[in-house]
Amino acid sequence: MAANLVDSKLRQVKSCGFLVIKSDQSFLLMKHPHRYDLPKGHMEPGETEHQTALRELLEETGIQSSDIDIDPNFRFES
Repeated sequence: MAANLVDSKLRQVKSCGFLVIKSDQSFLLMKHPHRYDLPKGHMEPGETEHQTALRELLEETGIQSSDIDIDPNFRFES
């Protein structure tokens, strides 16, 4: 019974970000206290996935959209 109650209260949250690959084929990971991750974050109301990814990239790394080339065909969902 308790498991059903917990499951029913979980909500899905969408995060968006970028996989930043440099010309030497190295890629950017953010170092957190107990893990590494891509620069990404939760969508804010009214944002598109693309807007969220750009905002999070700037907030977490200082990289601006003018500093990167975006592959419009790349998408990963999990």
